[in-house]
Amino acid sequence: MHQQALAIETTAPLPPIAQAAADLVQLGIVPLRVKHRGKAPTANAWQQTAMPSMDDVPRQFAGQCNLGALLGAPSADLVDVDLDWPEAGQLAAKLLPASWCYGWCGIGRSLKEAATI
Repeated sequence: MHQQALAIETTAPLPPIAQAAADLVQLGIVPLRVKHRGKAPTANAWQQTAMPSMDDVPRQFAGQCNLGALLGAPSADLVDVDLDWPEAGQLAAKLLPASWCYGWCGIGRSLKEAATI
């Protein structure tokens, strides 16, 4: 009996920022490369950024950078609501639909609450 060697494709895990960008792509959210330790997108015409292919994500998010998201129509009308004051978080709980949260989730809605929604 002749046995044939199986070709096993292996890929190295993505760095954390690239993995997070890939996760955004899978959610239908356009990821933006943002300056390391900053908030400004690195691309000049970042407002016209298209959804990258999964193959392009490791290259686009290589090296040190932060991660942002393009809001609005390109990302299924995604919006961001800043709840910087405790009162804003209290109002949001009554006025906004249940959603997930990121960043500093301790003010208003907590990360635990957002994760169970």
